[in-house]
Amino acid sequence: MKQLVLILMNTLCALSAAQASIIIQSPGSDRNAFETFLKENPSAISYSQYLRQHSESNPSQEESLYALAEKLDSPSNEIVLRLMNIPDRLSSTSINYIYDLTNKLLERKDLSKNQDLIRLNCKVRGLLSVPFDNCGTTSLDFTAMKKQWPFAQGLLLESVAYSFTTSALVQISKDAVYSFTLYSDSHKAIEFKGTYSQFMQQHFVGEPLVDGSCSGFSSNIDDFTVQSSGAIFFKRDCIKAFQDAGKSRSLAEWAQDNKAWLIPVGILLVGGAAYGLKDKKIVIDKP
Repeated sequence: MKQLVLILMNTLCALSAAQASIIIQSPGSDRNAFETFLKENPSAISYSQYLRQHSESNPSQEESLYALAEKLDSPSNEIVLRLMNIPDRLSSTSINYIYDLTNKLLERKDLSKNQDLIRLNCKVRGLLSVPFDNCGTTSLDFTAMKKQWPFAQGLLLESVAYSFTTSALVQISKDAVYSFTLYSDSHKAIEFKGTYSQFMQQHFVGEPLVDGSCSGFSSNIDDFTVQSSGAIFFKRDCIKAFQDAGKSRSLAEWAQDNKAWLIPVGILLVGGAAYGLKDKKIVIDKP
């Protein structure tokens, strides 16, 4: 009976944590087991997938570009300045919009040789895999990145994601300034703004998102969404919610959080106990 209770309690803990939508891999945990867990729980996403999805849209940035498109006849200095001041980390929508905008602006006689526009047009061509037109280019070396930053799994170039395992040849503008983000399921994302050459000269140090083990841990993340709905994968039978970080929970607290499961399990246990006593004679001696 004691063994049955322990099995059921472990199952309940795992099921409760698995309901979290964003799963972080603890450093040192088995990568294959982590990926298997995600496949078996389609409602959950990895931390790196959350970062990639989060970067895909930027409403305020896109709104600024929409407003700019309505003023394409503005004086050249004004419109170029406004375009250059668009915030970094371009969303996928912004990348497409900037490509269209710069092509239209470069058709204007007073802007056809504007170097800022040409550089920006070359920048987004690489992100869209569009053939380059009079742009200096360079190829992304994912093998070198993985060797230089082994804690990372891939790169976000603006909002375009590349896994370090990709074998595709990716070319970008050699002179353009990009927003680079190294992402991982187990370490904090590292951001850098500069040219590709400058990026490859950096010596970043990975900072784990979680420190500790299944028996006790602390988290190193300040994202409210992750803190409120995230969980940490230590191993298949140990997945901890972020709310459990740095605190010891009493049995009463655990029972309160899992009462939806405890009631039917309690019935199951009582039924099991009753079945175990079936056909047994119970004798109560008087004191």
